Amino acid sequence: MGEVLINDRPIEDYSKKELFKRAGVSLQSPDLYSFTLGENVNLGELEESKETLIMEALRNIGADSVIKKTHKKGETPMTKTFEKDGVELSGGEIQKVAIARALYKGADFLVLDEPSAALDPEAEDHFFSFLYNSPRDEMVLFTTHRMKNVKLADRVLVIENGRIVESGSANALIKQCGLFAKMCNGKGVTM
Repeated sequence: MGEVLINDRPIEDYSKKELFKRAGVSLQSPDLYSFTLGENVNLGELEESKETLIMEALRNIGADSVIKKTHKKGETPMTKTFEKDGVELSGGEIQKVAIARALYKGADFLVLDEPSAALDPEAEDHFFSFLYNSPRDEMVLFTTHRMKNVKLADRVLVIENGRIVESGSANALIKQCGLFAKMCNGKGVTM
């Protein structure tokens, strides 16, 4: 068995509140709440909406279509559940809001579960370009079935039946001709 360390400290030494501040999470099928855009992005800090930072997080990941729909900027309701002037977003736009939520926190560690699942190819390329070229210094763990994005990772973990069966850079794993190489070859991906 192993242990999880954060800056050489066991994870158990951190309170839930500390862990919440340190980690940003975006799930494959994110929720959009019947709140304003600002409240959807800065979840957990509802008393202190910082519109400039919210809009920056959205712009960084290419969520311009979301910004264009917001007639009241961060105060725009994100559903029509309680407000008739609320905005309805597409699946890709909802995913962008969820990713902006994870980035907005300025967390040290991002967990992104299939972050581009609902994005069109152009938005996906923009997002991964931002992530790869970001001046931020966080650790990012992302899951994906889209092999073209795996080449951006410093380290790839191939999981089969709940176990890590391969680990290394994408190029190194291709050379090993194992499961990862078979998955890439089956999808026509070259590294």
